[in-house]
Amino acid sequence: MIKGLFILFLFQSLGEAIHRFAHVPVPSAVIGMMLLFLSLPFFGALSDDLATASSHLIRHMSLLFVPAATGFIFYLLHSQNQTIPILAVVSLGTVIVIVVTALVMKNLVRGSYKPDNGISKVSENDH
Repeated sequence: MIKGLFILFLFQSLGEAIHRFAHVPVPSAVIGMMLLFLSLPFFGALSDDLATASSHLIRHMSLLFVPAATGFIFYLLHSQNQTIPILAVVSLGTVIVIVVTALVMKNLVRGSYKPDNGISKVSENDH
């Protein structure tokens, strides 16, 4: 597990370095995870250490959202004149994400669903 955490923190640090030195407008964590994802084909399958460390972090992911939620509530309390626009944007963004996700899923499912009507195709080997 220590080796897996080291790998995760290594890619997080690489993402942070790229973010700071290249002034990329993408969060360093996203850059690090993209680098990790892109490096997986070069190292073969996902290592057991990395899988274990990742599953432990995912299991406790709700704790990682506490600082963001606290900051959001603190910001709302101190910017009361902007509460309605912020809530409107958050609500609208949520609706847009739900609609886009539903449309993408609808198109993905439509392309993958093949009803079995009992008629089998005859292959060339069956002759």
